[in-house]
Amino acid sequence: MSSSDRLIPFEALRDLAERMFRAVGTPPDEAALVADTLACADARGMHSHGVLRLPVYIEKIQGGGFKPGRKGKLLRETESIAFIDAEDGLGQVAIDRAIDLASLKAQRTGVGAVAVTNSNHYGEGAYYVRKPVDKGLFVLLTSNGAPNTPVWGGTGPRMTGPLPLTVGVPVKGRAPFLLDIAMGMLARGKILYAAEKGLPVPLGTGLDADGEPTTDPRKILDGGRILPIGGYKGFGLTMVLEILCGVLTGGAVGTGLRELYNAPELAQKIGHFALVIDPAAFTGRDLFLANMAAYLDMIKSSDRMPGVDEIIIAGEPEEQRFRERLATGIPLETKVIAAMEELASKLGIADRLPEVV
Repeated sequence: MSSSDRLIPFEALRDLAERMFRAVGTPPDEAALVADTLACADARGMHSHGVLRLPVYIEKIQGGGFKPGRKGKLLRETESIAFIDAEDGLGQVAIDRAIDLASLKAQRTGVGAVAVTNSNHYGEGAYYVRKPVDKGLFVLLTSNGAPNTPVWGGTGPRMTGPLPLTVGVPVKGRAPFLLDIAMGMLARGKILYAAEKGLPVPLGTGLDADGEPTTDPRKILDGGRILPIGGYKGFGLTMVLEILCGVLTGGAVGTGLRELYNAPELAQKIGHFALVIDPAAFTGRDLFLANMAAYLDMIKSSDRMPGVDEIIIAGEPEEQRFRERLATGIPLETKVIAAMEELASKLGIADRLPEVV
């Protein structure tokens, strides 16, 4: 926690966000869902996908780019797959429905796959995979977005990204394995967060508008581009994810997708893809859960390099942080709090966020 942060109670943050969404015409159930995703992201330490995004979500709703109240149209369905047109509704609503439907199909047939087209930004993927994981299911989730990364060897933003990849796996007797990463050296939201706090980003994160490496997040955001992880390998992985989200759904890809920022009247036309597997269809759920626990025990018992206190498994730091912050409060940058309270006031909500004392 930095000197410019304030500790905000989780419930107060979620409540104010929910009332702000309701103030711009979002149905109560959708307002509650989106507000919860934002507050949970901040509680997990993923501030790039927390209430930092709230002003642009409100702007998109007011401008007509995001259309609350649209639950999505089922275009195609079989026992194991479904295809949903989100009809430019809220991305959180679309992917929450997709995950629930894929989970139900997996429990019936062993595998459930649901693709979504004509959707919008859905926030942090980790939020959605917890429900099926808590039921003992394996989940893979991804989405595309506005073009922010160059093709390997190319000069301008041509590919969407950095695309997110979220994988959740249940484990017996411990928190799930939960990998939630972007295919860029940093997610765009984390670059936005660094710019908001006036912090540099690591060299190699991205290029400025002239194609030169920079540590200034503002230069990356202002006409620059984010570099993929792993060079050409990350480029290839990004293409795989976009094929699932865009080509497979017949939706927009690359430069055909629209930006989240600076275009309040435009829907993004994003695609999502969710795959859920029930281990009961393979080794059996109990054996799978036990095998996962044994596997992670083996990983964590590895000999450590000098200076390394513990082998960290994907999802562990965020899980610990989440539990702690529910009890102690969420540290938020004062600029983010001020922007949220100013917007709330404009929406006719006079409340201010209380601090933990």
